[in-house]
Amino acid sequence: MQAVITTTAPEVRSSLIGKELHVGISGFGSWMLGVGTIIGSMAWLFHAPMIARGGTLASVAAFFIGAIISIPLAIVLSELSRLVPAAGGPYVYKYLAFKKLFPKAGDLLGFSSGWLFWVALVAGYACMANGFSNLLATSIWGSSGAAPLWFGPICIAGMFIVSTLMNSARVSQVAYINNLFTLLKFGLAAGFVALVWQSNQFDITRVMQTVTPAGKGDFFTNLSSVLIFGIAAYSGLELTACASSETAQAQRNVPRAIALTLLSVAAIYIAMSVAVGGSANFICTADGATAIVASSQLPATCPGIASYLAGPAFGALFTAGVIASIVGCGIGGMLSCARIIFAIAKTGLFPRQLAEVNKAKVPVNALWFQCIAMTLVASAANLLSRVGLVPDAYTFLAEVFAFLYSFLAIFYGVSLLVLRREQNTGNPRLQICCATAVIVIYFALAFFCVGITHQVAGFALLLLGIPLHLLNQRQRAATT
Repeated sequence: MQAVITTTAPEVRSSLIGKELHVGISGFGSWMLGVGTIIGSMAWLFHAPMIARGGTLASVAAFFIGAIISIPLAIVLSELSRLVPAAGGPYVYKYLAFKKLFPKAGDLLGFSSGWLFWVALVAGYACMANGFSNLLATSIWGSSGAAPLWFGPICIAGMFIVSTLMNSARVSQVAYINNLFTLLKFGLAAGFVALVWQSNQFDITRVMQTVTPAGKGDFFTNLSSVLIFGIAAYSGLELTACASSETAQAQRNVPRAIALTLLSVAAIYIAMSVAVGGSANFICTADGATAIVASSQLPATCPGIASYLAGPAFGALFTAGVIASIVGCGIGGMLSCARIIFAIAKTGLFPRQLAEVNKAKVPVNALWFQCIAMTLVASAANLLSRVGLVPDAYTFLAEVFAFLYSFLAIFYGVSLLVLRREQNTGNPRLQICCATAVIVIYFALAFFCVGITHQVAGFALLLLGIPLHLLNQRQRAATT
């Protein structure tokens, strides 16, 4: 039976949560894990709905502003990962902070913060899985809407099952595979920029257009409609910290990996949005949801632009690259997310079976639990979208994820303000300023930049965790 951790001092907890896991991630691997868990489908596929909503300049500006806004968050996360280098670290930060702020309600609030983190990631990876199934359906049938109703759920389940099976191996092997997939993403980005540049079709004036393809000319209104996506694109900077207990010299390597991750993903997002925006003239589809290349039916995505500039063979090549990018993101995401469930179970707030590890020192039960959850959420969104009950599943889940992640960022800011007192190191003024900035910025994003439908969906996912927590506590009380 796994021991439940009851101590609350950060330095003690850091040495206990994840001590049975295998150290197998290098400093370079930590950086690759950070980039790999963020760059999945959005960098290659999300330009079409963003350009349709806001136009080319607003789309580029959204990614740029997202990177700037993420700087204080990255500093906060780096400080927290240095203070608490534990498995599932981003959950542990918040759990410890709430236990100190509200001793009597600390378990419920701590669990809720961990559940919020996990369901936000479930929504994010469900969004990515829908992008994956849409891309495959478009490759086979010409559009995602033309595919059979069963195709999306089958693709989604297959992707998560394969990622889970691969993560059942030793973490050093999974990290090596993730490194290869992440390096492929850098190559894919460089190859796309080179293709656009050598085609002589690039025109910077297209990038600078403030008007949407549908003719909406108010730039700031256009920017506000896509800003939440540009900020959400950087969500997940902390995922490399989930594997802190499996990372060599984590207190040095993980904070460095977070900083390098922000720089790397910003370079990829901005480069891709500029290259796509300047490569062609765009119009909107009849429903106004997607930008396509004028005089064609090719979407304003990296595969679509590659096909437009260099022919179907190059489009197919980039489609294969995007599929590999999504699969790689799923592998790294499964690795990180399982450590959150593992850490919640280790603190006694989830069934203890989810804290068990296999012979490879991997929390395999947590892996399969999240595989089922992600498959159900992604498949439900896919089916609801196909029958017309919700908008496009890809963009709908992206905005729900952005809402949930804004709450997470607020909690990170609060956690640093509380936990920095435990170890009075670093620059106190910088820590306080960054934590305060994160709280203010992401509060505004959560309540003023997200639609009410997405807020309700996010709150519904959050509230689902409370009955699970109460049921678990009742079962634990009955067995002690």
